[in-house]
Amino acid sequence: MKTYRDDINGYEFQYPESFGANVWGAHFWPPKVTVVSINENPVKNGCPELPLELESTVINNIKLNNIEYTEYIVREPAAGNLYNDYCYVTQKQKKYYVLNFIIREVNGCAGGSPGAFWETEFEEECINLDRVKDIENPIKTMVSTFKFID
Repeated sequence: MKTYRDDINGYEFQYPESFGANVWGAHFWPPKVTVVSINENPVKNGCPELPLELESTVINNIKLNNIEYTEYIVREPAAGNLYNDYCYVTQKQKKYYVLNFIIREVNGCAGGSPGAFWETEFEEECINLDRVKDIENPIKTMVSTFKFID
């Protein structure tokens, strides 16, 4: 695991060297952290690609490693891919801290179907993709390493 540390804004978190497989992967890596003034919209400024107007937006209040977050999850299909946007917002004093992950997966995977990988070397990986185990739980593990530093 690598550690990203921002002494100016007072936080750090851990993340693996890479994140993904053959049928899914991070749209950008490492994940982005944006610090936003309490007077600004943290989602709009920290997760600008997250389309909150979609009915499919999932919003949860969660607690990881004693830090409370609002978790936003949106799945949006686009040209043969499914983009999963995971946005975690927490607050300390007069700032929001926003962690953003965008994961691209090939449509058809994670549903027990080989999708576009039928009769290829990645067919089994596509069929066996478990979004919770392979993507969501590791993201929550990374977010749980986020901590404020002095």
